[in-house]
Amino acid sequence: MIARVIPALRTPRGVEWFDYAIPDGLDLAPGDLIRIPFRKALSVGIVRSIEKTSAFENLKPVAERFADIRLKPETLALLDGLAARSFSSRPAVLHAWLGTLPKKPVSVSGKQEAASAMLPAIQPSASCPAPRSPLPTPRETCFLPNHLFSPSGLIASVKQQPPDARILILTPWASRVPIIAHTLAGASCMTSSQAMKPRFDAWSGFLRGDHRILVATRIGAWLVAEADAVFIDEPENDDHKQDELSPRYDARWLAEAAASFGVFVESFGLTPNVSLFSRSCFPKPYAPRPTPHALLPTRIPDLTPDLVTVDIHKRDWSIVSGLQGRALIELEDAQGKRPACIIHPVHGVQARLRCADCGWTAICPVCGFGLSVTGKALSCARCHATLDTALACPSCGGTSLSKSRPGRIRLVTDLASQNITASVYSITEWNQFMKLEETALVILTDLSLLTGSSEDIRRRERLCIAFRRLADSCQTHNARLVVQADPKLAMECKDWLSGEKTAAMLAADLDERRQFHLPPAYRLLKMIFRGSKAFAVRQLELLKSRSANYPDIEVQGPFPVLYRPSSRSERYIGHLIAPSGTETREIRAIIEPLLKADTLFDLDPIAFFE
Repeated sequence: MIARVIPALRTPRGVEWFDYAIPDGLDLAPGDLIRIPFRKALSVGIVRSIEKTSAFENLKPVAERFADIRLKPETLALLDGLAARSFSSRPAVLHAWLGTLPKKPVSVSGKQEAASAMLPAIQPSASCPAPRSPLPTPRETCFLPNHLFSPSGLIASVKQQPPDARILILTPWASRVPIIAHTLAGASCMTSSQAMKPRFDAWSGFLRGDHRILVATRIGAWLVAEADAVFIDEPENDDHKQDELSPRYDARWLAEAAASFGVFVESFGLTPNVSLFSRSCFPKPYAPRPTPHALLPTRIPDLTPDLVTVDIHKRDWSIVSGLQGRALIELEDAQGKRPACIIHPVHGVQARLRCADCGWTAICPVCGFGLSVTGKALSCARCHATLDTALACPSCGGTSLSKSRPGRIRLVTDLASQNITASVYSITEWNQFMKLEETALVILTDLSLLTGSSEDIRRRERLCIAFRRLADSCQTHNARLVVQADPKLAMECKDWLSGEKTAAMLAADLDERRQFHLPPAYRLLKMIFRGSKAFAVRQLELLKSRSANYPDIEVQGPFPVLYRPSSRSERYIGHLIAPSGTETREIRAIIEPLLKADTLFDLDPIAFFE
């Protein structure tokens, strides 16, 4: 008998599997993880199918099982679907799922008996049996304040599941994983920051049944079909989507696919994103509705925090760097009465280049990070790109540019000189918090930087989601929230506390994206061509000729990739824009010749532009 095996290796598109001979006495079935000889080493792969014959001769034999793990056929179906959707090979997707594996793993069975006795070839697999107790009917995405810990929130819903159900919880931030796991006694954790062995122990122990609940970031999303129930924390957050190079995938898409297999899937958040909003309110063809709020499956909750907005004015900066005079008064009044914390998004000592007239901040065109002034040049602390200093603001044309945004180090120094006690946090540090001290004072020094300094079409949506999350945290713990912002944004953020006005903003945002042919109103395929501009032009011309029969599909480019590292070859970007209802198979039919070329693909990318 022959085992058709998908190796966990980064192979080019078109290299999908290899045939191996099955030694006598080794009983294998589809879904088994095995060790196979590949070149001069042993690699791990998954059995896709068992065949009677092969087109090849002198096949190498399968070495052995890997930890006696057998995955469900639904997981194999997810592997096929994600490879097709991400325009990647199956081995590359499997490699992204499994990562680096230990050489001597503990068997899932925990025993050394014959594998045929441990893992009978039945569906679903014995390593992940169906639950013995019935699961409740899943609900639409639940939007509610304090969505994790409220009586009807995520934690409460998890505790209501049958005691023998295997539960997977996906959260956008690694910092939340141990906090949720601690709340659910006996749960295990899985994040990308873990070493090889702890990560393997987490997911293999989940299959083995050592721990019934697994809390993971998107790195564990491939296990959705192995779970009985999947819970998604803050589905509106983009951190559920992979943003590295091929293959790129979205944990939310995997969960939706698992739901089609009958897996119980529920999501809990506070604010829908435009993508969810569009599916709920704007069936094809998209059209604005007069009352979009009422059309959502679940009402967007109103928020009522103790909120104070402070308009940023260049003449009202206080003696403490980064704080307006009114915010400093609030901070001084809190001394000795309530704990105080300041959220300040700017790193280091010096500030980023900023326009004093309109508030424009210089950002890196390569990675979107804020630029700092270094001598007579602008430099990026993240990717180390260097640019010439701007002579005028590209937004308003003003010439009043200065290093007017101090960093956290300077803010801490100023607070100490004034004998003011307050904790100062970055945005990342703040997102790690799950619980504020009761009645605390929270000061956000610049609302416009709450989601970073990069500018794209989703900036307002992300800002609304992040601000509502901050307001919800303050409301839950009776904290006073002081927000510094430019006058227009200070007025707008008050509207975001209203669920109905938030829905109206999302509807308007969706309509704007529809006009500019951007996701989610349209599907966008970003192509990265490695080579000369002439090569990119030829590839895009080929796509235009193949899409001639699709009048609604547009091909754009090429756009140069600027400020690339000296070690990286020349690259260009191309876009293929299709209506939202276009099937992936139709897009694949157009780009089929490019699948064999040296081209990277990203469907519905996080970064919309070059």
